[in-house]
Amino acid sequence: MKNKTIFFLVLSLAAFFFFFHLGDRSFRNPDEGRYAEIARNMVTSGDWIKPQLYGVDYLRKPILFYWLVALSFKLFGFNETAARLVPAFFGFLSVGITFLFAKRTMGQRTAVFTALLLMTNFWFLQVGRYLLIDMVFTFFITAALFSFFLATLEESERNLYYVFFYISAGLAFLTKGMAGLVIPALAILLYMAAVRRTWGFFRPIRLFAGFAIFLAIVGPWFVLIAIREPKFLEFFFIHEHFKRFASSQFEHQESWYFYLWVIPAIFMPWTVIWHPLKRATGLIRQKMRENAFFFSVLSSAGILVFYSLSKTKLPTYILPAIPLLCLVLGRVWRDWSDESVSKNTVWPVIGPVTILIFLAVGFLVASTQIFALAEGRFNPDTAVYFRIMAGVAVAGSVAAIRALRRGRRDLFFYMLTLTTGSLSLVFSYVMDVVNQDYTTRYFAETLSPRLKSSDQVFIYDHPGPFYDFRFYLKKPVKLVGLAGELELADKSDPDGKKAWVTRDEFWKSVEQHKSLYCLMRRSDYEGLSREQRNKTSVVFQDKRKVLFGAGIGTQ
Repeated sequence: MKNKTIFFLVLSLAAFFFFFHLGDRSFRNPDEGRYAEIARNMVTSGDWIKPQLYGVDYLRKPILFYWLVALSFKLFGFNETAARLVPAFFGFLSVGITFLFAKRTMGQRTAVFTALLLMTNFWFLQVGRYLLIDMVFTFFITAALFSFFLATLEESERNLYYVFFYISAGLAFLTKGMAGLVIPALAILLYMAAVRRTWGFFRPIRLFAGFAIFLAIVGPWFVLIAIREPKFLEFFFIHEHFKRFASSQFEHQESWYFYLWVIPAIFMPWTVIWHPLKRATGLIRQKMRENAFFFSVLSSAGILVFYSLSKTKLPTYILPAIPLLCLVLGRVWRDWSDESVSKNTVWPVIGPVTILIFLAVGFLVASTQIFALAEGRFNPDTAVYFRIMAGVAVAGSVAAIRALRRGRRDLFFYMLTLTTGSLSLVFSYVMDVVNQDYTTRYFAETLSPRLKSSDQVFIYDHPGPFYDFRFYLKKPVKLVGLAGELELADKSDPDGKKAWVTRDEFWKSVEQHKSLYCLMRRSDYEGLSREQRNKTSVVFQDKRKVLFGAGIGTQ
């Protein structure tokens, strides 16, 4: 098969995994609702410099991701598909550039194995189908690292690759901040130390020219936002970077070894197939001959060490390590699958087959027992998808065993990737059912036909569970109080003050019988005094949220 045909088939399969029914699911709060609303506001307000969330400045992240989502909204309209096209497209691109890099440095067969591992990796695929910053950041980090390494190989095109490196690092910085600079720098330093390169290694890198390219990309927005918001630089670099990295006062605190169990879990079932993994040790020893392999190992290790040192940890943070680790796995699986093997040999890889069978049993149990015992806490429709996943796991187990009995380790690999990718896609439908309690779409659809031009709409207290409310309602919404991640907002800002009211002001409006609607967490509503609840009337509710009206005679 021709090289171009193989590349086209790989990209077509990646496109299917990342784009299939991408917009079927409503936004999931807080993350997807937050980013969609910020980008929507950017388009409707015409302010492409200062990100705002419900009229309040949101300066925790740089601007590039919001620009990309806002541009997608401009092109394709305000909908879930347009929003998720951004991470899905960059996930698709990540598969493409990883394939090309693996083909250039390790051969086409390794490239195919690597690309299949990456596009069917459960975590990589799930994050790519959610409106999250991490996939865009991962693409630019991956592009930066690959460009740097290729610059060390290609003398004739060295300057071009270094330009790509600095552009990618600058765009990574403009996507997620300091990590876009620290991760490539750490990977380069580790590689230099491991292969015993001297500081003369930096001469062809043209640091001063590269720094100029980096500043040309990063500088304009940072200057503009710092002029408009003088406190931005201190808040962004000190509070959102250094303090969040080193302080134990923020959310998502985990132990230093958090990623030591997350990585094996993310790469199941490949992490229990020991025979090909043993080859990695030998290849690492051949670092002078297997530079790309060794560079991938060191770069992924640098990412894991960097985020392990951080006090704040999330599984999405280490997404940039996944393409690199897939390169490592792709290389060792290529070697192992090329070995001659006698038929009916099952024992070397009995682990992943056992896991698939265990998953099948687990999905069947979940679809029958768990939901029966949960007393209505789960949507019964979820059981259907668990049965489908059980069927996929059983079919994958049978196909994998048949491949091994024929002595086809390569076919066994293809069956496993197909099974994991299929399970990940079906799981997206499970999340669609579960997500119903984490979106306000149905509340907005219920409220929209009731609204009159004189009615006011509020979100009470912590807005995180309701970030997508204004996106779906398409009407102005005010906040009651500034709680959650918005509590650090500048309360003296005259523009921001128009976006929210105090709790006392809200209840005063209720006392004055002003016509209004309010979305509130169910626990907060149940915590209201009887007198306060008597002045309201519930319009719509679910297990987590309550929409009530006041002064409008709702039923």
